[in-house]
Amino acid sequence: MRLRHMREAGPVVAESPLIIKEQEALTGVWRLDLPQGLPLYLEIGMGRGKFIIDSARANPHINWLGIEKQDQVLYLALKRLTNQEIPANLRFFLLDALQLEQIFRHQEIERIYLNFSDPWPKKRHHKRRLTTQGLLNQYQKILTSSGQLFLKTDNPDFYAWSCEQLKENSWKLLVERTPAQDTITTEYEERFIRRGQTIYASSWQSRGQRKEDRGKRG
Repeated sequence: MRLRHMREAGPVVAESPLIIKEQEALTGVWRLDLPQGLPLYLEIGMGRGKFIIDSARANPHINWLGIEKQDQVLYLALKRLTNQEIPANLRFFLLDALQLEQIFRHQEIERIYLNFSDPWPKKRHHKRRLTTQGLLNQYQKILTSSGQLFLKTDNPDFYAWSCEQLKENSWKLLVERTPAQDTITTEYEERFIRRGQTIYASSWQSRGQRKEDRGKRG
């Protein structure tokens, strides 16, 4: 997401109690501020926050966590909440997705959402995609045994590439979905639907940790 520089973003994000910073995340104290005993759903690359904010309001029985590594993007999400009641079951992380294993416990997350992730279309940039083998391994470790990964994009190349990565990494395709099946949409999704663009969506379940990972743990 390309954004113009906003000088006010840094201070606002730094002072917001809704946003969990790196040190808080690594010590795990963020868990104490959320309603206890609820399942954890995680959106990686939450953008301006429409999907996760609407989801938190519609599903108070679930704790919703959003990750973004740009403070200016999180600032826009905070602006969406201006003069509104903030759901108690909602938190944002100012972090890189590469730190997932340092933040979440083994099998702590019930669902992971990848909504309209940056497709990084140039081949030399594919290693930055959120569906690389390295990140998929991390997702497998933090998801529960019945946990699911939800993938949605408007980019057919990114979708095909991601599906191939998932299959190679021992994920099972559960359902290929259509936008009409989703009652809560992202900001990008609404724009693409208005334009008549095709949206590709599916849900996946991990078949378990890879053999080499199980060996290391044993």
